[in-house]
Amino acid sequence: MKQTFDLDTLKEIPIEDVLEMLGARFVGGKKGYRNTFAMHCFCGHHEHGDKNPSLIVWKKTNICKCMVNPNLAGDNINVVKNTLFNGDFKQACVWLHENFNIPYIDEEDDYYKDFDIENIRKAHIQIQVQKPKKQTCNLYKELNKPFHKIDINKFITKEKLSTLNSAQRLKLIYTYIYRYSLTTNQTKKQTFYKSRYIENHPLIDYIGFLSKDDISFLIPLLKNIFDIEDLIKVKVLNNKEHKYSLQFRYYTKDGFCVIPNGFELSNDLINGFILRPIKPVGKIKEFQVSVPNIVLPLPFGLGKKSLLKKDIFFISEGHIDALSIPSEIRKKAGIIAVPGVGNVKEEWICLLKNKKVIIAFDMDKAGEEGANRTFEMLKELNIESSILKWDTSLGKDLNELKKCNNILKVFEKKD
Repeated sequence: MKQTFDLDTLKEIPIEDVLEMLGARFVGGKKGYRNTFAMHCFCGHHEHGDKNPSLIVWKKTNICKCMVNPNLAGDNINVVKNTLFNGDFKQACVWLHENFNIPYIDEEDDYYKDFDIENIRKAHIQIQVQKPKKQTCNLYKELNKPFHKIDINKFITKEKLSTLNSAQRLKLIYTYIYRYSLTTNQTKKQTFYKSRYIENHPLIDYIGFLSKDDISFLIPLLKNIFDIEDLIKVKVLNNKEHKYSLQFRYYTKDGFCVIPNGFELSNDLINGFILRPIKPVGKIKEFQVSVPNIVLPLPFGLGKKSLLKKDIFFISEGHIDALSIPSEIRKKAGIIAVPGVGNVKEEWICLLKNKKVIIAFDMDKAGEEGANRTFEMLKELNIESSILKWDTSLGKDLNELKKCNNILKVFEKKD
């Protein structure tokens, strides 16, 4: 039997046209012409109808990815089969052929005619007429409340966890660890930031702490609440001894600061976190705990919906540099901290569309090269940007500038 579906042509249909037919909306009602842009998603996993667009489209490769729903990603065929036909490849191909008037390769082949063509052609209309239901349960909806308003423990049972998908379980595990770290003795954390000349900073309250004893107490709690397989999948337990996290194996008695690596846009669940040792472990400054192929974490400082209202954003190299930026600047600008100059990702940088971005990386070779790469990325996305530079005699990074009382000089010069 000859090939019936013209797969190459189906994959070349502009994916934004496919997404629009499925129910996605262009920002401001205008079609996107940039190589990378965001659309308002239709999948039903978003709070408040995805007011902050999080369905990213890459025109060069003709693929997309929803920042919340891991099943909505890839090329035209993959998107349609997962959205409309529960993973059925053939029905997805028929839908694309019929709705975009793509001729079948062998029109005389009766193979594709065995399908209910009319119902397949109209499959997308059903999901538009009936408002998409979120594929979540009451447990997940309840956990969308701010963390200080609920007792997370009373909602977690094995039975309720089984109703969540892998992305939701990941967020719940990470959020449990993070919220636990906010309840521990925070004295060492405060001392650590004070030693870096950072005191009375409002964002420090969003950073937790875990000592060696805290971790020893936390691991059995996690194993009692969550499935071992899930804990391994999200990199909390190793897959040999099931005892300590792959990241936690480096811990010392001094413990870690726990930096939330991306709140969701509509709630206080986190998508990952960073462990920063109070004292360096060899050359390792910090460890990132996340699984990007399940949920892409947003950087520290980006993710709160209110922060996206800012018109200016600074991108710093590490959260300590971000915390070093003067309060005068924080009042009018958003601050984003990336864990290393190579961690500026196109998948989230699109959220800064129509913003002014200032790159404030370290004044060393790696920082300068990373700043230039980020500048070019932003330029390609038509996002206005510039690189903050200063005389290294004043300090090599933002935190050193703060220690030397030179940071305002640099930022005032920028203004």
